[in-house]
Amino acid sequence: MRRIAIVGGGQAGLPLALGLLDKGYQVTVVTNRTPDDVCNGRVMSSQCMFDSSLQFERDLGLNHWESQCPPVEGIGFAVPHPEISNEKVIAWKCPAR
Repeated sequence: MRRIAIVGGGQAGLPLALGLLDKGYQVTVVTNRTPDDVCNGRVMSSQCMFDSSLQFERDLGLNHWESQCPPVEGIGFAVPHPEISNEKVIAWKCPAR
């Protein structure tokens, strides 16, 4: 049996570990967070996931919360002007397709 070590227990590392476990591999996940930190700690990313990532979770049976999460209908980005109140240096938005 092959043994695999995964460095990082985040949005990529944990689904990878679960997928490999499902295929019969022995897996060790190395992370700087405790299990309690992972389950009960702060969110470490935006949690904004798109179709390919969501499909990966579906394929592994990890999409338990998908019906509770609103779909991403678009994305926007803005940078406030450093000197002018209520003014933006960059502002754009785009619908998801």
